Amino acid sequence: MLRAPTPSFPIAKQDSHEPTQAALPPPYVPRDAHPTACDWLRQVEAISAACKADPSRLLTTDAVLAAIAAERAATPPAR
Repeated sequence: MLRAPTPSFPIAKQDSHEPTQAALPPPYVPRDAHPTACDWLRQVEAISAACKADPSRLLTTDAVLAAIAAERAATPPAR
């Protein structure tokens, strides 16, 4: 015996020919265009290990801001 659909269990229409969002493939995004959290974590861990090995390598705020400005200048603007 079939039960009537409830708001918590909606029944999808079977006669629809339009693809659903889940059926569409994800857009292609080059890996280099969007670094992942793992890439960021690896960079932070490498910097942390280098600073622990040689405390004189600790960065100042000015050095960090200069590095960020240099990276932004080297990166082409997104369209």
